[in-house]
Amino acid sequence: MRPDHAREVRYALSDPRQLCAELGLLEGAKRQARGLLIRCPVHGERDPSCSVTTGPDGTVRVRCFACDFSGDALTLVAQHFGLSVAFRRRLH
Repeated sequence: MRPDHAREVRYALSDPRQLCAELGLLEGAKRQARGLLIRCPVHGERDPSCSVTTGPDGTVRVRCFACDFSGDALTLVAQHFGLSVAFRRRLH
């Protein structure tokens, strides 16, 4: 991976709007102070209930107020593509 490409990936995973745009989750999204309110990728809905924001530590955090889905940028990416986040256990 090229160093400049790694920087782009890191930025995309730290910016809520960029991340949601890359995943195609902006339809029906509403702006919030620190990010967006999107339609939850876990359950079907018409109105956005899933908050994608920048946390105090600068990382993306995700929380759906309807179904309690929560996590970080990698959790959102995994859910969107139907992947497991089991690899995360090996990171700790």
